[in-house]
Amino acid sequence: DRTWLVIDELDLVNLDKSAVEFLCKLCEAVDGNECPNLWLFLLGLEPTKLSAHVAPYIPLDVVHRPERADIEEFVRWFARTARRPDDPLVLKPTIDALDVLLPPEPNHDHWKHFHTQLHDICERLRQGTLP
Repeated sequence: DRTWLVIDELDLVNLDKSAVEFLCKLCEAVDGNECPNLWLFLLGLEPTKLSAHVAPYIPLDVVHRPERADIEEFVRWFARTARRPDDPLVLKPTIDALDVLLPPEPNHDHWKHFHTQLHDICERLRQGTLP
């Protein structure tokens, strides 16, 4: 079975030389198929902190703030899966409220608050108490 190893919030810690060396060796081991069932996810990693020989092993997926249209698409999709109306005019205040939570370059606290509010909105949609 595939196993995901997710290491999050690497941007919130100062990695010393031995930690960087460990991550480099782990990346090389995963890429070299030494642990074929392991998928490694390093979230918040600053790739410039790793040595240049590791760069080919780490495909980067830079996370950006979702556009308002992305938020609307998700909320409308969720409403449909919960068998609730997905009228964009009815959902507009909810979508606007979510959109305003994330500044152009959100930090960890912004994402956390956004996630909490999104979860609450989805739960209220599922229960039929929103909109």
